[in-house]
Amino acid sequence: MVALRTPAATTAGPRRSLAFSVLLALLMAALGCDQSGKPITVQITLQVTPASSTVVAGTTVQLHATATRSDGSQADFTGIVLWSTPPNGIYTVSSSGLVTTTTTQSGTGPAITASFGSASASATVTTTNGPIAIAPASPTVFSGTVLQLHASALVPGGPPLDVTNLVAWSTPANSIYSVSAGGLLATSATQTGTGPTITAGIQALSATTNASTTAGPDGLFVFRSPADNSGTVNFGNTVLVLTTSPRLGTLNPGNTFDS
Repeated sequence: MVALRTPAATTAGPRRSLAFSVLLALLMAALGCDQSGKPITVQITLQVTPASSTVVAGTTVQLHATATRSDGSQADFTGIVLWSTPPNGIYTVSSSGLVTTTTTQSGTGPAITASFGSASASATVTTTNGPIAIAPASPTVFSGTVLQLHASALVPGGPPLDVTNLVAWSTPANSIYSVSAGGLLATSATQTGTGPTITAGIQALSATTNASTTAGPDGLFVFRSPADNSGTVNFGNTVLVLTTSPRLGTLNPGNTFDS
């Protein structure tokens, strides 16, 4: 915690630089200095978010610093604090709190500190070089349905890192399925079989899988499960079967239903 005393108004004259004037105005707004410039004392504490994060080596993460005053009000100090971290081979931090990680080393680097006067707070960043994996692996789905694929990076000593929305998804043009930028696999309603390789890549890391499609039972329209409305049809899901008497049932192996 630091006690800040803002200076009383003085006749600075033309010697006061524009940069100093701008900084002073920012501090007055952030710290609640009154318009008359009377000296006031403000107690602040700093917090850095996220306090800890895990990213793929070679990517970046933006840190933010928040100052909390003694009355509970807060101000964004990300661009005001001094950011620092000891020299290391895992990452660097810019004056704006942007952490840039290297592609050559991974692990948890030293503390990244944000300081303002005697107030300070810190954060840590862990980087991983994978490998990454796609789930589900080699899935089989009914033609005309969709399946959400997920990509995760292995983090030594920690839980896998979900990189589904960070990787680049791709598959060669084909008539069986396509994959979106978010990993959503959309299958053709008219073609079945095993499609070409599906790739998820980020930096130097990549993983591949294939998917197969099969014709669904007559009347299969859409599945509904209380826990998942993604549109994926899997064994054990509750599905709606459109026949002469529409009914709900549970999909079993062999394309049979319990209704």
